Amino acid sequence: MLRRYTPFGLETLNLSAKVTTIGSSNCDLTIESDSLEPQHAVIEYNPVSRSFWMKDLGTSSGTIVNGQPLYGTMELKQGDQIKFGYGPEYIFEVAAQPLRDASASRRTLPPTASRLPSMNE
Repeated sequence: MLRRYTPFGLETLNLSAKVTTIGSSNCDLTIESDSLEPQHAVIEYNPVSRSFWMKDLGTSSGTIVNGQPLYGTMELKQGDQIKFGYGPEYIFEVAAQPLRDASASRRTLPPTASRLPSMNE
């Protein structure tokens, strides 16, 4: 799951598919932001290793994990800090619930009301 703090409290986004697409339109997880590509990144669950892997889809604004640009594919670890483009920061957490089909759970997130401080600041 991805979590972020908003002016309204903690927001939790479940990764409800073996493959979750993230971007500004027509994705499993849609984030309204000018800095995101329509298809920005993918998070994929590997059932053999029971781990999540993320890949930036060659975007101009990039994906940042723990303050470092993501090149290629990397395994996500508990507590990783993720930014898609210049959007809000999310914290990756391993969910205790089984994965479901994402087609019934597509979500659109509004743009951030204000810039929230990073955990590194």
